[in-house]
Amino acid sequence: MRNKQDSLWRVLKADTLNIKELKKICIDGCSDTPGIRSLCWKYLLDYLPSDRSKLEERLARHRREYTSYVRDFVVETGDTKSLDHPLSCEPNGDWINFFNDNEVLVQINKDCRRLCPDFDFFHRATEFPSNTLFGDDLYVGILRRRIEASYLQSQAVQPNLIGVTNMVHMSVYDPFQPSHSLASGLVEPPVTPPPRDKAWYDSNKAATPLGAEQHWEVIERILYVYYKTHAAQGYVQGMNEVIAPIYYVFATDPDEQWRRYAEADTFYCFNNLMTEIHTNFIRKLDNGQFPGIGGQIRLFMDFLSCFDKALFTHLSGIGLAPEHYAFRWLSLLLAREFRLPDVIHIWDTLFADERRFAMLPFVACAMLMIREI
Repeated sequence: MRNKQDSLWRVLKADTLNIKELKKICIDGCSDTPGIRSLCWKYLLDYLPSDRSKLEERLARHRREYTSYVRDFVVETGDTKSLDHPLSCEPNGDWINFFNDNEVLVQINKDCRRLCPDFDFFHRATEFPSNTLFGDDLYVGILRRRIEASYLQSQAVQPNLIGVTNMVHMSVYDPFQPSHSLASGLVEPPVTPPPRDKAWYDSNKAATPLGAEQHWEVIERILYVYYKTHAAQGYVQGMNEVIAPIYYVFATDPDEQWRRYAEADTFYCFNNLMTEIHTNFIRKLDNGQFPGIGGQIRLFMDFLSCFDKALFTHLSGIGLAPEHYAFRWLSLLLAREFRLPDVIHIWDTLFADERRFAMLPFVACAMLMIREI
């Protein structure tokens, strides 16, 4: 382990980084020495330049750009001076876009709240809330207030037996979910949430002190900015699971400067990763020209048929389609199938693989063959 650590530092500190040598060392896993994995992933995800003389300029440019994205897109609910009339039927009007954005934001909020329920890191307060990074005008809680406003918009009118109209509060989302099973799909069936009274909401709001911001809220902001900067793709459930390990690795770096800018660095590394796997989230591109998740599943089944014919025949005989289990495994890079520390070690290898994710169907196949998942 000491030899690997020394080898990694030697490669990482070179004036010109040798990416092939870095991948060769990391293919069996990065060193767990604090700070090494964070730096390795930034290179493996093509965020940092191989020429060290260009490093500071690249980081400064990306971080300025991300700050401008946050200022452009993370707006307060009440800031409507530039919006058109709220009753306008213009399909691309400001109000229509605003309400559509709120719907997406509510979904992102729901998904980020339930990240890694057995791992409390994402519900701890970050050292660097939004106002310390982007200025006091972007105070902590801007997106939080938009979510709270969405509750007020989710009122339903319901007449009672004597004709009196009651305003019934309809929950927009439930921030909790049962423990997910290995075989469940990416998109889970809706669950009717239990009724929540005012005391419940007040207690949940109190869990985040005034001026504090939890790590899942940082991820929420990153995903919202990603959604706004990728209009053609938008946000798809499951992206929250893919971004979480990247943010965790960067936000726990022992170097304070790297931690301070973990949000911006995560945005760009996630963006680069999604460039490679975005077809996993776009079903209409799932064809011969754009091999998406369907192609991955077919390859997975071919491997299973080759390596364990008896198991393949059994699963086919009972009608258990691979979409019911392998879909999530492959589309989310196994992010929900293992505890976060184990996912991180698996991703060391996936990121370092010269063919990137070509080994993923093999890993999924092995998960079934060893019969211990």
